[in-house]
Amino acid sequence: MTIDPGLVFDRALAGDPFAIGACVAAFCAAACVYSLFFQYRVWHWPHVWGVLGVAGKKQTLSSGTSMADRQYVARVSYTYDVDGQAYEGHRLSAMQVEASHNARAVLDAQLKGIERQDGRVKVYYKPGNPAKSYLIRGSLTQVVLTAGMMAAAIAVCHRFLEKMAG
Repeated sequence: MTIDPGLVFDRALAGDPFAIGACVAAFCAAACVYSLFFQYRVWHWPHVWGVLGVAGKKQTLSSGTSMADRQYVARVSYTYDVDGQAYEGHRLSAMQVEASHNARAVLDAQLKGIERQDGRVKVYYKPGNPAKSYLIRGSLTQVVLTAGMMAAAIAVCHRFLEKMAG
């Protein structure tokens, strides 16, 4: 099956639901490829030991008044030195997790992923820009999850393209 990408895009602009679906799925697959590439790069960042100031959860904007409508994200603050230069970081992980009130335990589990030793925390920093850092560099689970989402997006895109072709 060979379909001209320009034709798919033109048909999507014309409102063809299969073409729109194929474009959305292709975009999702491309986003997953970028995410895998980024995860690979962060995995190879060097680390230093820093001092953790804050590690907890904070409420983000809520869409309603009930407890179940509230959303939370992890909140961290830490300091570290790279080559004699002091930095302050606020990023926990490249994978931002937002959880509902009832699923806050997911954030607690993520915070437990911070590696600690002798009262200090491991800080992974970007070699070309040490001001960019994370306390968690990722995991095999994140890679498998991203690769699975990429495979699903490719399969969905292929299915939409088949529907367009015939």
